[in-house]
Amino acid sequence: MGYALFIPRGRRTLTLKLYSLNFEKVHLEGTVNIRDGKIWNLYTRRLSTPIARKELLKLLKGQRILISSEHSSTLEPIIKREKLNYQILELCTSCLSRGMAKPVKKNYYMVYGRKMCKNCAEEELNKELKFRGFSPASFEHFSKLLYRLRNFEKISNLLQSQSLEDSHTLYDRVKSDKGGGIKLDKLPINKDFMRILRQRNIKELTSIQKLAIDAGLLKKNSLLVASSTASGKTLIAELAGIEAALRGEKFLFLVPLVALANQKYDEFRSYSKLGLKVAIRVGRSRIVDDGEPLMDSSKLKHADIVVGTYEGIDYLLRAGNKDSLGKVGVVAVDEVHTLSQEERGIELDGFLSRLKHTFPEAQIIALTATVGNPKEIAEHYSLKLVESNSRPIPLERHLVFIGSEDEKLSAILKLVKKEASIKSSKGFYGQSLIFTNSRRKASSLAGFLSDRGIRAGEYHAGLSYSRRKRIEKNFIEQKLNCVVATAALGAGIDFPASQVIFGSLIMGNKKLEVRDFLQMQGRAGRPSYHDRGRVVILATPGAKSSFSMKESEDEIAVKLLSGKPEDIEIPAEEGEDEMQLLACMVSAGNVRDGVRVAGNMLFPVNSGKAIKKLEEHGMIKGGKITRLGRITTIHFLKPQEAKIMYFNNEIPEKILSSLFPFTNAYLSRSLVSKIQKTYRVTVPMRYFDALGIIFQEPRKEFMDIIEMVRQEFLICSCEEFPYCQHSLEMLSEKIIMLRRQKKNIKEISRSLSAYYIETFSGDIFNYLDTIVKKAEGFLDIMKLRKSSRVKEAERLIKEIEGYRSKTK
Repeated sequence: MGYALFIPRGRRTLTLKLYSLNFEKVHLEGTVNIRDGKIWNLYTRRLSTPIARKELLKLLKGQRILISSEHSSTLEPIIKREKLNYQILELCTSCLSRGMAKPVKKNYYMVYGRKMCKNCAEEELNKELKFRGFSPASFEHFSKLLYRLRNFEKISNLLQSQSLEDSHTLYDRVKSDKGGGIKLDKLPINKDFMRILRQRNIKELTSIQKLAIDAGLLKKNSLLVASSTASGKTLIAELAGIEAALRGEKFLFLVPLVALANQKYDEFRSYSKLGLKVAIRVGRSRIVDDGEPLMDSSKLKHADIVVGTYEGIDYLLRAGNKDSLGKVGVVAVDEVHTLSQEERGIELDGFLSRLKHTFPEAQIIALTATVGNPKEIAEHYSLKLVESNSRPIPLERHLVFIGSEDEKLSAILKLVKKEASIKSSKGFYGQSLIFTNSRRKASSLAGFLSDRGIRAGEYHAGLSYSRRKRIEKNFIEQKLNCVVATAALGAGIDFPASQVIFGSLIMGNKKLEVRDFLQMQGRAGRPSYHDRGRVVILATPGAKSSFSMKESEDEIAVKLLSGKPEDIEIPAEEGEDEMQLLACMVSAGNVRDGVRVAGNMLFPVNSGKAIKKLEEHGMIKGGKITRLGRITTIHFLKPQEAKIMYFNNEIPEKILSSLFPFTNAYLSRSLVSKIQKTYRVTVPMRYFDALGIIFQEPRKEFMDIIEMVRQEFLICSCEEFPYCQHSLEMLSEKIIMLRRQKKNIKEISRSLSAYYIETFSGDIFNYLDTIVKKAEGFLDIMKLRKSSRVKEAERLIKEIEGYRSKTK
């Protein structure tokens, strides 16, 4: 007993296949001849003579005869005439065309009006994706969508139209957590503290907060808390820290960025109602300019809560000023996943080791976004792991495929408008946070949206402090529909956005990693503001975000949505371990203890090799730290930089511009446009990279520009010209010179525009601030040498610090 399947081949012939009951094996296959509407005989390759009518009908009566609904009108009269039992089934038409039987019942897929099984529909999908330039990685996403829609034509239309309809773009939903089940009033905390938390509408703990309590948060246990953004990690630190402050111990809350420190400082000032004093330590700015605050760190000793940057507190440890912090009870270190970042990672690693050595009795609360190896990190720093992937509100994740940059702009405009029209049950309208990969693009996109009636702001490190503060304030007060931020800064900013849009999938010139993406997507949706969060990735199939990218945008998008967060591994350039070892020695007070402290770092410091290098650089002598070594550490100099300062006899600005060149100069947009039209090439954004195009192939219309730039910045004969370091050094000297001429930040920027240089005021401010701080290190080194350059360095510092302008 098995199945017999008839498939029409022509007017007088049918294909017959006899299957096993599971359709896995064909027992007999051949061609049936029809005469006068009757089954006549069967020819098969297996037999030399045909099976006659009588024998064939006898064979068929022992089978379950199947007719495809597609062929029922042709075959049913023939089968009825022979008085055979049969069944009409929905069979995959694609399988039928290949002589196979595959019932589809109700689970069929419509493909151009034909019913197909899942495998055949996916084959058609794969062909369509290849034809349209999609990478193989996109298949899984569209396969899920095909399963939901059951209609291939809808998918095909979607691929052509770049639909923004939710049902077409939805990748998945991340469910919310019901909460930790612990009411706030059940916690053994100060009643006045509890009252302030209730005023913030905190009534019940989230899952991660409950797990932290269970892990001994209020019993002084040190923890590594790993969970998604907006899951309530900050409150975990506050529960331990405020209780410690109320007992008379200091609560330190440390972050990587000044922008974050300012936000947390403003938030924590609400605890003044408890009689607690709050101070900020971010490294005092040395540049006087309108709109830029001079941070006061003089009140640290009398403060109960200190919000600081890693560098700001690390300076106190390096300088031997730990006593200015008093008795430290709780140290919360936020954004610990920055351990994976270049330069900042190894700095944080060394800083964590120095913190634990300096404050051995303090409770450490390390907060991190989701990472791949939290257990390893926790064990290394002797912390108890508290981990959860739950979210306080649900999250929708959407993947939109876009055909061009113009279509991407149009899509962002529509997405922002739609989100701004939605009001949550908490009374807040939707707001969007848009990530892109450069400051120029952030500025351009914000301008594009503003020109079309969207209240948009740009947000990146190139803006002045006052402008960033204004953007933050306006967003929180719902005066902005959206903020466009660079991915690099976006990983750390804290805007209460309901929707996060990824206009770019690269950070700087590298593709986003899954852990960074997860952290950034976590900024969509806040329980106090929204009912749900929404994430939208915009990707162009087959397109690559930069020349160095091996993967296309759609490949990266699918990997980000489906991938697991990478393990934290600390990258380090040559000499950085020497710098951290020296810092550990100085903060510990001697070489031996410093080696032990550095040995507790996650990065494997080769102490023996590093000590030899430090001895060569003059940082250690006779097993003791030299004055040069202490100066190097206090001013955050690399040993090699300090050595160059010590032995180089050039004037201070020459040495400083050589060691610390200004790198954030861009070619003006008007000149970029002109070069693109003339040379028909993509023009790099960086100033000297872009000018290389017209220098390598000079044309008459650019000769005036070439001559002007050459005279000012390009007096060298390097083979690498104009891409050599000397060009950057001369530009850096120009900025320092303009500042010494008593120009403020805006005036410096205007002066540079005469050379078709476009800059951001925040970049110039930060650069001059860095130069002053490094110049102080240079000054101390000159004093150590008893050099005649001491007065020059003092004058340079004073003139760069500047004066306060009387006019806006």
